[in-house]
Amino acid sequence: RAELLFDCAQRESQWDTTAINRDDGAPGSDSYGLLQVKLTTARWILSKPQLTAEELLRVGMNIEAGTRYLKYCLEEFGGDEVLAVAAYRSGPTAVKEALKELATR
Repeated sequence: RAELLFDCAQRESQWDTTAINRDDGAPGSDSYGLLQVKLTTARWILSKPQLTAEELLRVGMNIEAGTRYLKYCLEEFGGDEVLAVAAYRSGPTAVKEALKELATR
């Protein structure tokens, strides 16, 4: 699903490998690099608790983290690309909550 990852990079950073999105000022809310991965997410998905923001800005590390996280989201939502991309951008919990809310309407 390389084209899905390609689309994520375009949408998330417009191909800016140095992009940093300072979300809301809360600790851990900033997103880094080409695929705009949060540091806490990268530490978890890569099993690297000491990973730094500087390391996450390295293109190879950022692509590895983003790829693994997108794969996780795809698995979490049964391969549904729309839900997986929504989860990549907003978090799986937010997508699951939205689906539950829609199901009760």
